Amino acid sequence: MKVGIRTKLFGAFVVMLGFLVVLGGISIAHIVKTNQMLSDIKKNEEIMVGYNDIAFHTVRSNAAIRGYMNYKKDFMKENHFSIRKEVHASIDRLKELGVTDAEFVQFEKDFVAWEQAIDEQVMPLIDANKLPEALKVSAPILGEGSQKLVVFSKDNAKKIDKQIVSEIEQMNASGDFIFILTTIVVVVSLIVGAVLAFVFGNGVSRAIQQIISQVKQFASGDFTVTFNTKLRDEFGMLASSMNEMTSTLGHTLNQISSSAEQVAATAEQLTASSQEVSKATVDIGGAIQNISSGIEKQNDKTQHTGQQVNSVAHETDQISAKIQSVNEQTDLATEKANQGRDFANNVTAQMDTILTKTNQITTSLHELKAKSTTITEMVAIISNIAEQTNLLALNASIEAARAGEHGKGFAVVASEVRKLAEQSGNAAQEIHMLVDTITAHTDQVVQEMDSNNASVQKGKEMVDVTGATFADISQAVERVQAEANDVTTAIHNMHENIQSIVQDTNSIVSISGEFTDESQTVAAAIQEESAMMEEVAAAANELAHMAIELQESVSQFKY
Repeated sequence: MKVGIRTKLFGAFVVMLGFLVVLGGISIAHIVKTNQMLSDIKKNEEIMVGYNDIAFHTVRSNAAIRGYMNYKKDFMKENHFSIRKEVHASIDRLKELGVTDAEFVQFEKDFVAWEQAIDEQVMPLIDANKLPEALKVSAPILGEGSQKLVVFSKDNAKKIDKQIVSEIEQMNASGDFIFILTTIVVVVSLIVGAVLAFVFGNGVSRAIQQIISQVKQFASGDFTVTFNTKLRDEFGMLASSMNEMTSTLGHTLNQISSSAEQVAATAEQLTASSQEVSKATVDIGGAIQNISSGIEKQNDKTQHTGQQVNSVAHETDQISAKIQSVNEQTDLATEKANQGRDFANNVTAQMDTILTKTNQITTSLHELKAKSTTITEMVAIISNIAEQTNLLALNASIEAARAGEHGKGFAVVASEVRKLAEQSGNAAQEIHMLVDTITAHTDQVVQEMDSNNASVQKGKEMVDVTGATFADISQAVERVQAEANDVTTAIHNMHENIQSIVQDTNSIVSISGEFTDESQTVAAAIQEESAMMEEVAAAANELAHMAIELQESVSQFKY
C-alpha cells in the first residue's frame, strides 16, 4: 500500500491531537467538577457558620438576660434584644441558602416560642423586681430551653462540618484520580509521539541522505548510479524519476560515443583517400585514366563521408530531444520538492495551533490555583472566628463562675461553646491542609503541561528541519538541470561543426567533378588536385580532431 509523506505526517498529527484533546477534556471536566464541589463547600461553610452563629448568639442572649436578671442593667437588656436580632439574621441567611427542612422549621418555631416565653413570662417579673419568681420561672426557659436550641444548632453545624470534610475528601480523591489519569495520558502521548517522531524522522532523514548522496554522484558525472525506488512515498517517486533520467542520459551519451567513433573512422578513411590521391598526382608518368579513376574513387568516398556526417547530425538532433526530456523531468522533481516544502510549512502551522491550545489549558489550571487560594483565605477567616469564639466562651465561663450557683448552667453552655470553637478551628486547619494538597497537585499538572509545550516546540523544530531539507533537494535538482543545459549547449555547438563538415564534403564532391571534367589538361589538373587534396586532408584532420574531443567529453561521464 502506497502511503505518502503527507499522509504519514497528517496521521501522526491526528494521533497527537487526539491525545491532546483527551488530556484537555479530562482537565476541563475536572475543573468543572472541582468548581461545582468548591461552590457546594462554600455554601455548606456558610450554612455551618450560620448554625454556629445561632448557637453562639443564643448563648450570648441567654447570658445577657441572666445578667439583666442579676444586675438590672439596662444595657444588658438592650444587648439581649440586639443579640436576638442577630440570631434572626442568621436564621434568615440560612433560609436564603436553601435550608428549609422540617427540623429547621421546627427550630425556628421553638426559638420564637423561647423568645415569647422570655418576653411574656420572665421580663415582666424582672421589671417588677420579683427576682425569686423570675429565677424560678426562667430556670426551665433559660436552662433546658436554651440548651435545646444550642444543641440543635451545634449538632447541625457538626453535620455540615462532616459533610464538608466528606466533599473535600471526594474532591481530593477525584484530584488524585485525575492526576493519575492525566499522567498516564501524558506519558502515553509522549511515548507515542517519540515513537512516531523517531520512525518518521529516521525514514525521512534516511531517504533524504540517500538521495543527496546519489545526486552528488550524479552531479560528478556518474550516470551509473541507481536511486532507491523501494520507498512507497514521494521519495520513491523522485528516485524513480531520477533513475529514468540517468538511464536516458546514459543511452544518449552512448549514442554520442558511437557517433564519435564513426566520425573518427570516417576521418581516417578520408585521410587515407587523400594520401592515395596525392600519391597518384606525384606519379606524373601515370595515365590520365588512372587519375580519372582515382578522382572517381575519391568522389565515392567523399560522398560516403557526407552520408556519415549527415548521420552524425541526425544523432545530435536526437540527443537534443533527450536532453529536453531530462529538463522536463528535473522541472517535475523541482515541483515535487517545492510541494514537500509547502507541506512542511503547513505542519508547522498546525503545531503552532497545538501549542496555543496547550497554553489555554495551562491558564485554566492557574485559575484553579487562584480559587484554591481564595478557599485558604476563607478558612483563615473561619479559624479567626473560632479563636474569637473560644475567647468569648472563656469570658463567659469566668462570668458564670462569678455568678456562683446561678451560673452553673451557663458555665456548662460556655464550656460547650468553647469545645465547639476548638472543633471549628480543627476543621478549618484540616480544610487548609486539604486545600494545600489540591494546590500542590495543580502545580504538578501545570509543570506537566509546560513539559508538553516543550515537546510540541521540539516537534515544530523537527518539521522546520524537514522543510529546509526539501529546499536543499530543490537546489540539487536545479543544479542537475543546469548541467543538462550545459550539455545541450555543447551538443548545439557540435551540430554546427558537423554542418560545417557537411559543407566541406559537398565542396570536395563538387571539386572532384570539376577534376573529372578538366582531366584533359594534365598539368592544371595535377595542380588543382594537389590543392584540393591538401584541403581534404586538412578537413579530415579537423574532423578527426573534433571526433577525439567529443569522445574525451563523453568519457568524463560514467554510463
